[in-house]
Amino acid sequence: MSAKFHGIGTGKGQSAARLLKKTDPLLIPLIFILPLFIQDKVFAVFLAEPISDIVAATITTITFMSRFNGILNKGSKMKTAE
Repeated sequence: MSAKFHGIGTGKGQSAARLLKKTDPLLIPLIFILPLFIQDKVFAVFLAEPISDIVAATITTITFMSRFNGILNKGSKMKTAE
């Protein structure tokens, strides 16, 4: 998904998406938090990774769509100004 940000010319979005996916800042807290709520502790630790991936993908998609819509709006404003 980070290549999509590069393709639309938003390097900051690319960096944020890559950092969110590669360093997984959500994974470590989830590993400690989920066992408090799920009785099977091993399952809770294994469940932390897919939850972290889903949250990261959701954040990246929302960020991409908001930036992409902004770029489309700029293009349509430029087109109507001509």
